Amino acid sequence: LFKILSQKPVYITFLAVLLYSIGSNIVNAANTYFYTYIFEDLTLASIITLITCVAVFPATMVIGNLIGRFGKKKMYAIGLALAGLAPIIRLLDVRSIPLLIVSVLIAGIGAGFAAPLNYGIQADNTDYIELKLGYRAEGAVASLSSFITKCAMGIGGAIPGYVLALVHFDSTTMIQTSMVNNMIIFCTVGSPVIFCCLAIVVFKLGYPITKEKLEEQNNELKELHHNL
Repeated sequence: LFKILSQKPVYITFLAVLLYSIGSNIVNAANTYFYTYIFEDLTLASIITLITCVAVFPATMVIGNLIGRFGKKKMYAIGLALAGLAPIIRLLDVRSIPLLIVSVLIAGIGAGFAAPLNYGIQADNTDYIELKLGYRAEGAVASLSSFITKCAMGIGGAIPGYVLALVHFDSTTMIQTSMVNNMIIFCTVGSPVIFCCLAIVVFKLGYPITKEKLEEQNNELKELHHNL
């Protein structure tokens, strides 16, 4: 496992996924507070979730064609940018439902691009490992990927609880202090932007398998298998 993790495409991908997923899980954990205390309407959360799904599915249908044109690395970075940076527009008015809808539609498109590529890129990394180390590692890569996802869920899910405790969130009242409300807004709007920017920088600067290099890798692998 340490040999596999030491391969640059593997650890760069895992680090990018970890950062992006932490931001996403902070939002997921804080959304209940956001709709309860900022919008004062928790039922709105289910409607927004449905709107997100409406955006995700069409994006997953076209990502294959876009990969063929631009490559996985570029489309994954675009997906992360759309999903993570879309909340910025909500800062114009955090209580605006139209801005919220536009934001989640854009973010849903980004998620529809990024989610399938989480698996597609890991498949490329598995091929890379075969060429570099001489053996297939699907099980190890899948297990490590699952481990990273669970780490992100634990870290991202815990952060809102800690930061809200620091600003003295009071669950016994519907009227929170401005500091608490600002922290809720930061968790749902600001944090995904920060973690997503970090993920994009790590992935864009560190991930070595470009579209051209992937084609070379696939050709090398075909030749390797042909000669076996």
